[in-house]
Amino acid sequence: LIRNCELARAVVVALVRRVFRGEDVPEAWGRAVLAMLHKKGDKAQAKNYRPIALLTFAEKLIGLIILRRIETEAMSAIDKRQKGCTRGLSCRH
Repeated sequence: LIRNCELARAVVVALVRRVFRGEDVPEAWGRAVLAMLHKKGDKAQAKNYRPIALLTFAEKLIGLIILRRIETEAMSAIDKRQKGCTRGLSCRH
């Protein structure tokens, strides 16, 4: 949707810019809804559940932008011959 809809992209870009300038961070972004997923075993045992945090699209987007910025900075500090755990260069990614 964001890639193909100019209006949606403009709204998201404006929101992201406001957040990075510290102008507008919705209060709800400080919270997540936790869902407990049963892994296996006795459902009465808490150890048999895995918590999953449900975030809004905007929170995920902001997190992804921050991650990409950190990756860019980190990659500039890593020796160019290093390929392991490097996006698009290692055999795992």
